[in-house]
Amino acid sequence: MRIYSSFSDSHCRMLSEFFIPSIPIGFDLVLRRTPQLCKSGVYMSDGWDDSMRAKAEHWLDAVRDNTDEVFICSDIDVVFMAKATPNKFREFIGDHDMAFQDNTDGLCGGFFIARGTKTVAQYFACVIALIGSRKGNGLIDDQVAINMLKSSIDHIMIPRSAVFTTGRNKKAVPDSIMVYHANWIQNLDDKCAALKRVRQRALET
Repeated sequence: MRIYSSFSDSHCRMLSEFFIPSIPIGFDLVLRRTPQLCKSGVYMSDGWDDSMRAKAEHWLDAVRDNTDEVFICSDIDVVFMAKATPNKFREFIGDHDMAFQDNTDGLCGGFFIARGTKTVAQYFACVIALIGSRKGNGLIDDQVAINMLKSSIDHIMIPRSAVFTTGRNKKAVPDSIMVYHANWIQNLDDKCAALKRVRQRALET
């Protein structure tokens, strides 16, 4: 099973120290290096919407590469556990078009399982078209767009016991997880510290 991820220079440490070393056997990583469009790499800072558009374009290419096949799209502030297997992720998506990480407040654009179908391609194309437009006083990024358009795609949530984020309430990381996503942590040094703790725990079990 292929995992599609994109990254810029600000995230190279997470990529090399935590993300890549954690990927278990059975997965093929398809990486895309993008320009540093968001200079700080911090959520919703200047250039964030451009970075998210580039990420979503990688999703669309993934559909074209995987006709009727299941694949994963993942941010790189992620650590996989050894228990994560392609078959487990195929079980999560079942017969649906997509299975999303539960972000505690909606669907997460930073980790999901998808099937290479025309329906998914159309969904991603619509997401890309929305990114950078305005909603109230703010810009629409990938996260907002996937949730605005979620009724147009047959999807399911991945159990939080399997793909986990601490969320706004900073809940403790359970032992059952297959994937940890540090997406609720904004500061890059704090992200790396959290990923290091989870990665070390994974190596010790």
